[in-house]
Formats: sequence, C-alpha cells, structure tokens
Amino acid sequence: NRDYRQGKSLYRADTITAWQSLLQKAKASFDTVLVPGGNLYALPYASLVTELPGEVNYAAISDESVPFLQMVLHGYIPYASSSFNSFYDTGRQTLKNLEYGALPLFELTREPVRNLKNTAYNKLFSASFGEWKEEILKTYSMVNGDLAAIYSAPITGREELVGGVVRMRYAGGLQLLLNYGETDALVDGRTVGAGDYLLVREA
Repeated sequence: NRDYRQGKSLYRADTITAWQSLLQKAKASFDTVLVPGGNLYALPYASLVTELPGEVNYAAISDESVPFLQMVLHGYIPYASSSFNSFYDTGRQTLKNLEYGALPLFELTREPVRNLKNTAYNKLFSASFGEWKEEILKTYSMVNGDLAAIYSAPITGREELVGGVVRMRYAGGLQLLLNYGETDALVDGRTVGAGDYLLVREA
C-alpha cells in the first residue's frame, strides 16, 4: 500500500484517507456506489459490496467456516461473493449463498468464452449468457419470491444441526433451514430435502 516512486510516498493511512474522500464524492454524486472487497473504511459509503470473502478452508487450524462479517452486514448493506458461474457445484453454492446471505452474482459474456483464450479473462470457463439464461431467471425468481424477506432482515443466529443441516435465524421470526446432506432431514417436525432449503416463519 505504499508508492515507492521518488517523491511519491503514500502510506496506508494516506491511502485510506484518499479512498474515503473519493468514495464520499461518489456517494454524493451517484445513487449507487459499488465497492469491491468491502474494506471496513469503505462500508459507510457502499450501496453494494461485491467480492466479499466467502467460505475458506483452514482445515489444519479450524473446524468450520462461520460467516461472521456477513452476519454483521446482513440486512444493512447488500453484498455478493464470487460469481455464481465460477463454481462447479452450483447446487451447493446456492445453499452457501443463502446461508451467507449473499446476493447471486453472474459474470457473463455475449460471445463464446473460447474467444477469451490468451486474455486476462481466460479464467471464465463458463460465462456465455445463452448457457446461463435459464439459471439466471430461476435464481432471480428464487431470491425475489418468498426468500426476498430474508435479504432485508438482520441475522440473529446461526446453528449447525446434525446431518449437515444449518439453521439461520433472522429478525422478525424467520428461519432458513439448509440441508447440505445427501439424505432428507427432519427438523422440528419439518422435512428438508437433500441439497435443499426450507423457509420457516415462526408463529
């Protein structure tokens, strides 16, 4: 975070101040300010945070990954993680996005991705809009249907149950049960299908 060019020294604190000034001007000038990464100093100006770090694997030193930052932001600042079409297991990623409260994000192209070979975007192995159109429509319908209520509600708790089931609790009495297991699970008398989720509205 330092510029080492002659006479151009810029330390981390100076960089933060410069970014805050730029973000403040952007917020005053535009309706929406998209912030990639979500550094703490940028959050007061953000309308949407993208590339928010998601699940990590520190198997050698921890038991599981807990979405702490997401639990802090959820219901206050909308956010997205990595592009949905960059995952090979979209079924599991759907559950993970729901658990983490991340909005679905797709990184797409109009032309076939083979045209990106030998470019900086050759990481996009499946991004043609034509290939993903139906999945995008299905995902949009899902998050704007019954699940829309959870995206505006703060997370109040997370509980890992037996059989690969996770329970997310939200303000207003909403619960989301997510079954990562390979068999159906029974939770409080309700069946959650394998690889599926169930929205519960507490009385």
